[in-house]
Amino acid sequence: MKYALIDETGAVDNIIIWDGENNIFDSEKCIKIGDTEIVGVGYIYTGSSFSPPEEIESS
Repeated sequence: MKYALIDETGAVDNIIIWDGENNIFDSEKCIKIGDTEIVGVGYIYTGSSFSPPEEIESS
């Protein structure tokens, strides 16, 4: 199963494949990603859903 590792700011720090057994990630929250969800590093987890990061305008 795919999981997102969420840092203390709510940002997705990494995407991993994990069986969900034994919480080995003490410093980060692990949130299961649904089969149809699109999530990547930098996305924000709001406590119930993921949202893409804001686009940065180039000058």
